[in-house]
Amino acid sequence: MFEDKLNQNIKLIDSVNRVYELGGIIYDEGGVITHLSLEPRKQAQMISFFTNSRVDFEECSVNEAYHWMRANTLSKKRIIDLCKNNPNKIIDFYQRLYENPIIRGSERLVEKMLLDIEESGLKTPDGFKIVENYGYCAGQRLRECYKHHLPRYRGGQGDYWCTFVLI
Repeated sequence: MFEDKLNQNIKLIDSVNRVYELGGIIYDEGGVITHLSLEPRKQAQMISFFTNSRVDFEECSVNEAYHWMRANTLSKKRIIDLCKNNPNKIIDFYQRLYENPIIRGSERLVEKMLLDIEESGLKTPDGFKIVENYGYCAGQRLRECYKHHLPRYRGGQGDYWCTFVLI
């Protein structure tokens, strides 16, 4: 059990270091990191997690809880600002991620993202849907507390984020 947790933390640290190298960090304060998604399905999609691996939100300190919530607002503001004022930073991240994927098999998603941006330009989100899954049956696939920041656009299609529960 301890070795599994240690290996998971080593993989997480390695992934975060590589995201820093690629320029995809949006928020890093108070033990919470938000970065552009490594498996993006929408432009400007992000993910947040605790730097000290937490299986459950109840394990975090008051300071971490504050930053967990603060990441929602500041990440949204920062990504919208980047889309409007410095879109090349986001596009460069996706291009470098495509050339050097962190998650095996994510190349197709990143390639689709780059083609979408090439066709219609980088879109600025009009809002975000925040999704947190707690427990395997709720969709949590990693033994770690994390949340997705899913961009939403006016006039966009419905919600692609679906969870199916088999009874």
